Amino acid sequence: MTSQAEPGYPTHFSPLNVAFVSEAGVMTFLSTCLVVTRFISRYLTISIKRDDWFCLLALIFAYGFLCTATLGATVGHSGFHITEYKDPLVLERYFQIVLANNVFYNISVGLSKISILLFYQRIFSINKTFLRCTWVIAGLSVGACTAAVCGLIFAYTPVDAQWQFWKPSTTIDNKSFWIAMGVVNILLDAIILALPQPVVWRLNQTRHRRILLSLVFSVGGFTCVTSVVRLFYMATVEVNDLTYTFIVPGIWTNVETNMSIICSCLPMIPNLVQHIRSSRSTRGGSSPKWSGMTYARPFRNWKSIFSSSTLERYHGDGSRQGLYSDLEMANSEEHTDHLGDVPKIQVKMEFLQNWDPVTK
Repeated sequence: MTSQAEPGYPTHFSPLNVAFVSEAGVMTFLSTCLVVTRFISRYLTISIKRDDWFCLLALIFAYGFLCTATLGATVGHSGFHITEYKDPLVLERYFQIVLANNVFYNISVGLSKISILLFYQRIFSINKTFLRCTWVIAGLSVGACTAAVCGLIFAYTPVDAQWQFWKPSTTIDNKSFWIAMGVVNILLDAIILALPQPVVWRLNQTRHRRILLSLVFSVGGFTCVTSVVRLFYMATVEVNDLTYTFIVPGIWTNVETNMSIICSCLPMIPNLVQHIRSSRSTRGGSSPKWSGMTYARPFRNWKSIFSSSTLERYHGDGSRQGLYSDLEMANSEEHTDHLGDVPKIQVKMEFLQNWDPVTK
């Protein structure tokens, strides 16, 4: 009787991969819910624009990350020390999946950054200096994403030596490259997070309203936190034992990918809430208030409103005035052309909403 040959990989499922795949599924589900809510909010209030489509593309690549993470756990049998693998074909499949996984991550995060920057441009009608800054940062984001993807693909010469590791090859210092790109990613997130703050704090509004407005543009701070945590765990990776040491950094990589999408969608949620409140008020028989949502609805197809250079004014009912309405810079007397010195600022209609607590 002949003995059956043992498989060239661990036959059981790694506990680390159980956590990885479960976390990836939950986070992707949450980001999907937020993107769907974002599109519903846009459809019901204003219209679907470029920043929404870029956010949807980021979600599609996040699904690519989820699929490759699942394949890495099942087909690649990851989660064990590399010395436990005897079949080189199993490791070949694993390294191919890891490469695709990292490419999906970088593209998704890059698209999320572009979506946020396009969102900034839609919210404010401001001076050319600020507009140029957004385009410069967008260019840097695209450049960083391109560098990361090309660095991953062409890290080895020849390229296929990255998964056919038995071939003679030359390679870059992969760990240093990953850490360097992580640092660049964090810096870009911090710049994007801080970009609208000088404009917000020069508005001629009460401190309470400026704080609220500043918080709206600060939700991306959650992404910065996850990026820092991911970078910390990336520093613990052993390049010669990726099948085991890459799991925990992979978990935080997925968290960062989906948090970028979630944070880019959170500022749109109050629009939908206000629209629902306005609809309920109308169905209840009460006279509808001129809230931001009811005011914005007739202008859905007015393309000229997004190119107007005049200040759009909105006045709420009684003392309840929309937060993003009739805004002027604190030093409107000065007209110098540097960041923040804008005599007036136009805030798009999707943010004409009531942020004050509803009094019964």
